[in-house]
Amino acid sequence: MFRDDFSGPYTEDENYNTDDDYPPRRRCSANKEQTTQERIAAHEAEVAKLKKKLEEEEAARAAGRPPVINLDPTPPRSRRVETPRGDPTVLLPLGDPDDPTPPFTQEIMKATISKKFKMPTIKAYDGTGDPANHVRTFSNALLLQPANDAAKCRAFPQTLAGMAQRWYSRLPPNSIGSFKELSKTFINQFVSGKIHEKSSASLMGIRQGKNETLREYLSRFTKEAIKVPDF
Repeated sequence: MFRDDFSGPYTEDENYNTDDDYPPRRRCSANKEQTTQERIAAHEAEVAKLKKKLEEEEAARAAGRPPVINLDPTPPRSRRVETPRGDPTVLLPLGDPDDPTPPFTQEIMKATISKKFKMPTIKAYDGTGDPANHVRTFSNALLLQPANDAAKCRAFPQTLAGMAQRWYSRLPPNSIGSFKELSKTFINQFVSGKIHEKSSASLMGIRQGKNETLREYLSRFTKEAIKVPDF
């Protein structure tokens, strides 16, 4: 029988499990509630941004100005397309003499040359003789004036003549990017035309002529000695 005269304080059973309740109790974690609030805030910010943009467009129309639409404030970076370099050792047929195409890169052709630059006055090289000596003569003539790499490249062809000028005219476009490259290609092309240098032993065979004065002999000896390197 059940007792109906129960009296005393009510205590909860320690073994009672709330998961057994039906219907189950609704639970809402703090993390879930915080995530929901963040989504709402982000949505409200996006709506406010769109409203502001709409107001700006309407104001622009009212003022008679076309609306500025800029979905991406950062302009796309233009991709640089590099022209393939030509091979200076592969010569092309002679082109139109009235419309020559320089063999230099765009960096050389677009570079600024000093207004004070003056073309050096040296003997033109025609394909015979020592090409390295011609390069040295050209470089030494530019020591007393401002001359960057581009100025040297664009001035050097003016010192060529004959076969050397024909060779330069046949260089492929975009094949020369520096004066060092130009001078190296030039020397390699005309090294066969170099005059054979005399040795110091050849000076031993120089004798004074029978009817030659001492002054004339010394002058002739000096001219021959100049042709000997490091004499």
